[in-house]
Amino acid sequence: MYKTNLIILSLGLFLFFVIYISYYRKRQYNFYVITLRHENRMKNIEKQQRMIDENIQLFDAVKGDQLNLCELLKSDKYKQNILLNDSETIKKREIGCFLSHYQVYKKIQQLNKPGYSIIFEDDFSIKSNNLIHEIDLIINKIDGLQMDFDILFLGNLQDNHGKNIIDNLYFIDKDVPLWGTHAYLINNKNIDKIVRKTYFIARPIDQELGFLSKTGEINTIMVYPNLVVQTYDGLQSTINDLNVKN
Repeated sequence: MYKTNLIILSLGLFLFFVIYISYYRKRQYNFYVITLRHENRMKNIEKQQRMIDENIQLFDAVKGDQLNLCELLKSDKYKQNILLNDSETIKKREIGCFLSHYQVYKKIQQLNKPGYSIIFEDDFSIKSNNLIHEIDLIINKIDGLQMDFDILFLGNLQDNHGKNIIDNLYFIDKDVPLWGTHAYLINNKNIDKIVRKTYFIARPIDQELGFLSKTGEINTIMVYPNLVVQTYDGLQSTINDLNVKN
């Protein structure tokens, strides 16, 4: 009798772990951080990587200061009705930031992997004590609602969140700006649409994703409260601060 109970208990525990692993870790995540590799940013990346215990792939940012604005203006990627900064230097940096994110999209597209890709900028700061588990729970909720989505924002600077979907998930608030692309998740199966929709440069990348979300061209979900924020721990903007090399 004792042996029978022990066998049943062992089988139960085995089945529990099989179900747990298949349910929570069946998903594949790839992590990218866009960076100019400044020393203080590299230290921040190392600090944040310890928070999630996952390999975050470094993705070299496009250096805006080195861009030829005249050539960009002539290219088919650059829309005539632009909503970028009037300062030529800052405008080039905004374009460099846009191109950096776009090149990550292209890499995701080329790799053609199932699952999800999480994109950080190198001034990100994780506020969740168990970010991957929380993302797993969020994806479970979305799957349970049978919702398709393209982008899931893990944080934004304006606390943009509109109509509640369920728990901490919201649609975008069309009346509030969307600033900040320091942390968001891409649904890999819809990467072709994201690449297509972000081909043209008309405004900074965060505002462009906000515009596409508000017009319904991409399906966006917001997490609130933010799981990831921008850190201001001695890190200056590499777009607006002209004392920082870009």
